[in-house]
Amino acid sequence: MALAAQPKNLQIENVVLNLPRTIHCIKCRNTMAKDTKINSRKERPSRNLEFLGIKNIRFHFNCTQCSAGIVLRTNPQLSRVLCEAGATQFCGDQHPRRLLYGLEEESNWHENRDEILAQRIFMLRQKNHNMDQKRKMEEVGNAMKSLDLEREI
Repeated sequence: MALAAQPKNLQIENVVLNLPRTIHCIKCRNTMAKDTKINSRKERPSRNLEFLGIKNIRFHFNCTQCSAGIVLRTNPQLSRVLCEAGATQFCGDQHPRRLLYGLEEESNWHENRDEILAQRIFMLRQKNHNMDQKRKMEEVGNAMKSLDLEREI
């Protein structure tokens, strides 16, 4: 009776990955579109990197054309998936940006965190102010309509 083969590393498992965004292979410039299904290896880093209980995960797979290795890594702190090696990712729909190690964006986020948070707070306040103004205008419009109806009667 033969025993089933056990995986060597329990932190690595094979999964089917839907690409979270359009990426380009660095070697052959092959474009792999968003939501392309790819067989990949899911790896949990040996260091317990986590943010609010959500762990970082690496996905290793090969380019569909030239079989070059590509590594994507989740970043729960930024709510993104970053290209660690072997690929360029599209930011928006037109401008590719090369993030080989995924550290550029993190360091920028930490350096500019206060500024980014201040901008978000400002935008929320502006949105609330605009909603208040809209409500006031609707109230004035309703009051004018009711006055017009009273005049007609």
